[in-house]
Amino acid sequence: MYNDDQLYEYVGKKILESRSLPHRKITQMELAKFLGVTFQQIQKYEKATNRVPLNSLLKISKYTKKPLAFFIPLEHAGYTLDKPVELTPADTDADVREFIETQVFRNP
Repeated sequence: MYNDDQLYEYVGKKILESRSLPHRKITQMELAKFLGVTFQQIQKYEKATNRVPLNSLLKISKYTKKPLAFFIPLEHAGYTLDKPVELTPADTDADVREFIETQVFRNP
């Protein structure tokens, strides 16, 4: 189980890892431009100095072509990567976002 600081350290390391793939290196500047932030902000996300907002993490996932689960230690919320999170047809995007924000990215 991760505390909040450890969780964001994990996410930051995964952001750095997603930029440093052997077949395609993405610079902090490229990612920052896509997100509409400075490269210093990307540095702060990667070092967990600042917490990456969920909407930015979703954009990073899209830009790096990595699934959102790559960035989130699902075991923190009681899930493992070997079994998918089960959602019913009644679950909406808002429900999923609320789950992630309240269970995975809880603010102190």
